Amino acid sequence: MSQAKCFICDSNVELTSDGAGPVRCPVCGPYRVSGTVRAAGVTAAGIPASERYLISAWVREKYRAGQAPPLVTTDLVTQIVQAAPTYSPDEKMQRLLLVIGNLLKRPGVQFEIPDLSYADAWAHDAGEMKSYLNWMDGDGFTEKPGGGSARRLTRKGWHEFDRLSRAHSVTSRRGFVAMWFSPEMDSAWNEGFRAAIADAGFDPYRIKEDIHDERIDARIVVAIRESRFVVADVTGARPAVYYEAGFADGIRKPLIWTCRKGNSADMSFDTRQYLHILWDDPLDLRRQLVPVIQARMTNP
Repeated sequence: MSQAKCFICDSNVELTSDGAGPVRCPVCGPYRVSGTVRAAGVTAAGIPASERYLISAWVREKYRAGQAPPLVTTDLVTQIVQAAPTYSPDEKMQRLLLVIGNLLKRPGVQFEIPDLSYADAWAHDAGEMKSYLNWMDGDGFTEKPGGGSARRLTRKGWHEFDRLSRAHSVTSRRGFVAMWFSPEMDSAWNEGFRAAIADAGFDPYRIKEDIHDERIDARIVVAIRESRFVVADVTGARPAVYYEAGFADGIRKPLIWTCRKGNSADMSFDTRQYLHILWDDPLDLRRQLVPVIQARMTNP
């Protein structure tokens, strides 16, 4: 590893000696760069310093969602800045609260400023992010139990986190698929689940495409929270599928059960009372799944 400056925000970062690995920035999160950006940074795209925080926030959001480090190119950064949302200060505080809740996972756990990045709040700098943390203190969402710098969410804060999580998932376009990752299921994913979810007007997603060196369990929790609905295919009776389905059901996420015909023995005694789509092949799966998704999303 060698020390260098982030190509986006100028923070100190670590680079692999061969330059092939991702840039690991404490502000932006991990990302990869094209040759042009590596040579001249995002200034190669004519992005002024005052707008670089938008790129940092976009990359950080991908990291928090558990996605693989994106490839940052001059074309991409131009598109990010042009299409970036305009958040009010209150909306930025809310987005930071969502990050904190997903980071902590349960009441009683404490966090400090180094656990966060100002990019988590789509803020221009650390000073702006600290203002939002102070607002959370003032609104009763956070508290400092020991009188030091460590904070934790209060009951009111967790209530607000739950409210924001539900509101965020209602507008999400992601359809999360929990399924067996065996090669024999690849065609079911490509021609069945992925095609059906896209046909229904949503963005298909499974965690397999984003596997890298971060903790997969944390990424799964975040990805399910940020999804509109979950499809759980129990073919192969994989414990991870039941875990993901159980978590989705626990947070009241719309849940659709499926299973390949001939594998009905894989359906758990505890869940077989729910309606399962039983499919013959990927095309049959696609045909059956589309109207179910559309119906559930009309009447979740």
